[in-house]
Amino acid sequence: MRESDLVGLGAPVLRLENVSAGYPGGPDVLSEASLSAYRGLVSCVVGVSGSGKTTLIHVARLALSVRSGFAQVLGADVSALTRNDRAALKRRIGYIAQEPVFIDNLTLFENVAAPLEAAGVRRARYVDDVMDLLNYVGLGAFAQAKPAALSTGQRRRAAIARALASKPELILADEPTAGLSPNAAHRMLRLLTELRQVGAAILITTPNEDLAQKAAEACWILVDGRLNRVALEVDR
Repeated sequence: MRESDLVGLGAPVLRLENVSAGYPGGPDVLSEASLSAYRGLVSCVVGVSGSGKTTLIHVARLALSVRSGFAQVLGADVSALTRNDRAALKRRIGYIAQEPVFIDNLTLFENVAAPLEAAGVRRARYVDDVMDLLNYVGLGAFAQAKPAALSTGQRRRAAIARALASKPELILADEPTAGLSPNAAHRMLRLLTELRQVGAAILITTPNEDLAQKAAEACWILVDGRLNRVALEVDR
């Protein structure tokens, strides 16, 4: 998708302009990075290990502050957020980590429902929705299983279900196909790209440019903390 095709999509859900960011006491990991992600579209950032992909995701999910530049998430200038504003905004973001963390003594159903429990939603209101999510990612039969019983691919699919529980407007997936078999990676990619249907903006990081070409409407290459927009082989 060309820049001109983005006209008419409305304001971006995620907008970074010349953003530099790093961890306390360390150098910049991102350097003057710019990108925009829009509702209903899949965007990919491609980069090798250590290029800054996870740092970019942490900035987008409000877990890491920017050192310079402008960052806007869901219409809010992140530099102006209060602690309460930041917490409220995070509830509108779905995050899928490369190595998802679950509460080991809870069932898969309870783990997926955890964001709803934290938000004070009554169980009777979310039981059907959570089961629908587990069935959507192919894990309905594991609803009462503990996380330790799941494979790597199943844990990532469970993380998708959990990320979707609160009906997010921005979905961030950090190397979701890493370490998966080709079949499991294909299934993971299909699940993520189908999320266009819920109207969220989707940002995926990956070291695999072929994956990005298959999945995304917009793509950037991240090299040494700097983002460069790249053309896709097939116009969407």
